[in-house]
Amino acid sequence: SHDKDKGIMIEEPMKPKKRKDQIRLDEEASLKLQAEFDEEERLVRERELKKNKNLILP
Repeated sequence: SHDKDKGIMIEEPMKPKKRKDQIRLDEEASLKLQAEFDEEERLVRERELKKNKNLILP
């Protein structure tokens, strides 16, 4: 009987070949993180506004 090698394939992240590609990927990651941060800030402001309204209104 033959043992067949059944190794686990691990997909490595694609490595850009050019500096220009890396810059583009960095910009995309930066925009995504900024959008997430902006959304979180908006939610915090909304919560604060609701809390303030609840304090003012009986």
